[in-house]
Amino acid sequence: MNSKILVHEGFTNNYLIPGILGFIVGVILSVILHYKGFPQFFPFVGAPIIGISLIMVSGTNGLEIDLDKMIFRKYGSFFAVKIGRWKSLETPESAELSISSERTQTFGTVGMVGYIVPNQGKLKSITYDVFIKTKTGNRQRIYDFLDYKNAKKALKRIESVMAIPIRDKVREKLIENIEKRWARGW
Repeated sequence: MNSKILVHEGFTNNYLIPGILGFIVGVILSVILHYKGFPQFFPFVGAPIIGISLIMVSGTNGLEIDLDKMIFRKYGSFFAVKIGRWKSLETPESAELSISSERTQTFGTVGMVGYIVPNQGKLKSITYDVFIKTKTGNRQRIYDFLDYKNAKKALKRIESVMAIPIRDKVREKLIENIEKRWARGW
């Protein structure tokens, strides 16, 4: 029996901004060192910063569940090295996929006065959350996927490897909405 579940989400750009900022800082330091007459320090200062930044830009994310130890983690992977904190997994009774959305308002500034532009600056974040319902009645969030396809894949892997029932609330809601449209004559 395969006692590990591994779902690779791929590039989600979580590490893009720190990577780009680090790259810019590395290049600026390298240029400053070169023009100040210290190009021999580039391998010790600029190159490591640029190298670490390029590694960060290549970062991917995923979910790993170890059923032998009953632990799971959300990981960041940098050239096949997975980094993430392991968390304890309670005894599962079922698994569930649901959608979560969050709206935020961004503000611009004119001088020192903040303002809100109507219908602009509104951001909506949608994630597809995989939960494990435990035998004690708790809901434990395992992962929040950015892509429905990856969330479904994780749910199917959990069903087949853990042998527990699953519920896809996102699919149920989509079917319900289609039925409502049909009832209205669409």
